[in-house]
Amino acid sequence: MLISKFLKDTELLIKLPHILVFLITASLFIDINFFAVGSFIISTKFLAVILGTLIMLIDLKVININLHLIKYAIIFYFIFNISRLSMGSFELPSFIYFMSYAIFLTVFLNYLSQRRLNNFFLQSFVFVCSITSIIAIFQVFNFLPTVTSSVENNVLDVYSLNQGDIFGGSFNRGRGLMFDSNFFGMTLAIGFAINRFYKKSLFASILIFLGVLSTFSRSALLALIFSYIFTLSMLKFNVKKIVKFFTAATLIITLIFILSSIFPSSILTYFVNRVLELFNFTSILNPSINDFNLLESSTSIRIFSLLAAYYIFLSNPLFGTGIEGSRIAFQEYLGTSTVAHNTFIEFFVVSGIFGIIPTILFLQIFFSKSNLNVSYLKKFRAIAGPLLISFLTLTHMQSLLLFYPLFFKKLISNMQTNDEY
Repeated sequence: MLISKFLKDTELLIKLPHILVFLITASLFIDINFFAVGSFIISTKFLAVILGTLIMLIDLKVININLHLIKYAIIFYFIFNISRLSMGSFELPSFIYFMSYAIFLTVFLNYLSQRRLNNFFLQSFVFVCSITSIIAIFQVFNFLPTVTSSVENNVLDVYSLNQGDIFGGSFNRGRGLMFDSNFFGMTLAIGFAINRFYKKSLFASILIFLGVLSTFSRSALLALIFSYIFTLSMLKFNVKKIVKFFTAATLIITLIFILSSIFPSSILTYFVNRVLELFNFTSILNPSINDFNLLESSTSIRIFSLLAAYYIFLSNPLFGTGIEGSRIAFQEYLGTSTVAHNTFIEFFVVSGIFGIIPTILFLQIFFSKSNLNVSYLKKFRAIAGPLLISFLTLTHMQSLLLFYPLFFKKLISNMQTNDEY
């Protein structure tokens, strides 16, 4: 009798659905590859997607099927593999990736809605961003190791260029528990935007901002700026908003100056050089495209990837290269296996003129007002800002991030009629 009462009370305190949601959220920030079967990689993220989906289905018992994400996954798969499908080749790994992510997020949305855990998920997202930001800060000074992939032909191998050591290995770019500083920085930027409207923690904002700085990711810093720009109402400026904006800007600039005076000058020099590199086009465009040293610069490789993407598209204008053929095509043009470093451009590389379909879909999602009232539209736009920059500077063809705009739009739309506090 006492035992059953204890278990009942404990169940109420522990709240197993909360633990499950937190673990699933944390798994989205972890990149550990175990092994590969052909081009199919078994990783912590993939296992979390599969096992998390099964556990949620068992716990729910009844699920309201919503084909929103699954529909897009099927569309994406056929559009992105139309060239191979036209030759009778069925790309099973791509199909599994697309469908597993779509089914996972579909079940996850349903689980959050039924268990009234939408806000808890967003709070967990901010919390994990804060913790991994601390890890990233320690990684800069080599106090903690970075995660690396032991699986060959990993889709993120190319991003190891200009990724690791700063000045002979004295310092590193923070990556948290992910492979790539830029992908990690973008995820932090999304968490920063979520924190602005949901958790509203100044401490979390500072930690995540420091985490973004520790990645030395120019794209992530730009994403933070766009998180604010997307929520600015140019016609509704008042004195309070202007004071708030200048106060935040002053605090950020002061913080950067304090950090620059405390930390070694080599770190500041590295960061400044990365920013100035963006404007040094003469040294990038003059040398031969075949000079491999150029491809060790993250800026030059992006410029040449975009140029190569243009010629790859002209060579395959109708159906594109397909996902599996994209990296092969870049290898032929640049001598190194890479991607377009722009998701929208990659759409056209892998699917030719049909790439206009996913491009329109995503841009419509980013800027559409459908199904969101004014208050929630502002919250989604705060998240959409980092996502848009991420799609413009990184490639998410076989990434869970590909579905994030669809996921967050649906999540916030659901919260309009299913708020919980």
